[in-house]
Amino acid sequence: MTHGSLLCGHCQYQAPPITRCIAAFRYQEPIAKLIQLAKYRSRLDILTGLGLQLAEVIIQHQHAVECSPGENECLWPQALIPVPLHYRRLCYRGYNQSVELARVLSRQLNLPLLRHSSRRIRPTTTQTRLDTRQRRNNIRHAFRVNSKRPLKHVAIIDDVMTSGQTVYELAKTLRNSGVHRVDAWVLARAYDHTEP
Repeated sequence: MTHGSLLCGHCQYQAPPITRCIAAFRYQEPIAKLIQLAKYRSRLDILTGLGLQLAEVIIQHQHAVECSPGENECLWPQALIPVPLHYRRLCYRGYNQSVELARVLSRQLNLPLLRHSSRRIRPTTTQTRLDTRQRRNNIRHAFRVNSKRPLKHVAIIDDVMTSGQTVYELAKTLRNSGVHRVDAWVLARAYDHTEP
């Protein structure tokens, strides 16, 4: 990933499948607790409030980049794609926090939400207690693109990005289906020494 204007060593060796990641917060207290309440305790009101803040960060970021010299490509995606849950987890939880977050962003930014354009085709264990290599193996080939709609640029929506493996796997699947540019918009980004 980028740090300032520099690419980390891993990304110089192998470019990530996403072009840009925008996160509203660092994944630390009190944001971490709020996201956990929204994700596991059905506090969708919290998710709505955080989503509104993410929308503001996205608007500020996109405007700043659009005003930068040398930026000539369209920075606004054609659609938003939430990270899908496997149907078993969706039935258990009752909602997908990424879809709920994407609904807020879709309304605020006036962008189409394609909630059924991709699906998780196999159940995966939670990524929380896995290291980077285990996360990569756990999520490999977990997604399938359903949409035949030709899209050049999309933004993946998720609540938390830690190692990036879930977002990267979905981005690779989207790019293999013909999408040229994939961005990631997340509520919070976790940073630690184990990620690329």
